[in-house]
Amino acid sequence: MKSKKTISAIIILSFFISLAAVYCTPSVAKAADTTYTRTYTQMVDYDYGEKNAGFYMVPDKPGKYPVIFMFHGAAEKSSNNGEYRAYIMDTVNKWVALGYMDPMVIVVPNIEREHETDNWSCYAFYYYVSEGRFGKLLNKIKSGECEFDDKVDHDSKFSVTGFSMGGVE
Repeated sequence: MKSKKTISAIIILSFFISLAAVYCTPSVAKAADTTYTRTYTQMVDYDYGEKNAGFYMVPDKPGKYPVIFMFHGAAEKSSNNGEYRAYIMDTVNKWVALGYMDPMVIVVPNIEREHETDNWSCYAFYYYVSEGRFGKLLNKIKSGECEFDDKVDHDSKFSVTGFSMGGVE
């Protein structure tokens, strides 16, 4: 009998926690819309040739920051999409304002399919990594040859994240 009561209590508690998450989280993010200072206000394109292009954002305040590479998803979530680019800037500004992440140099490589018949999730990211494009981009930043080098903290480790197609490898 005790186990049934315990299971019922866990289910009820889980329901209320889920309910709170659904109704409270958006209000926190919505409140941040009007109360936070933006860390990033510019998005700059880069083109290092050989299908090695994308954009980056650096914090507006002076200083040196760690680098994070954010690999985009496929199709309509391509880094060429203006809506997607604005979404990244708004989201990252909110994350910093809410304390979810520290300011960083954010580099978003534009990963495209090599061939029209390639499946996005299976090949686009694979080609970007296996063809050495990511290595070239990483070496360019590590060696100080990028236009935002004055913002890069070379003593910090570099980070990589991605979603959907950008998180497959």
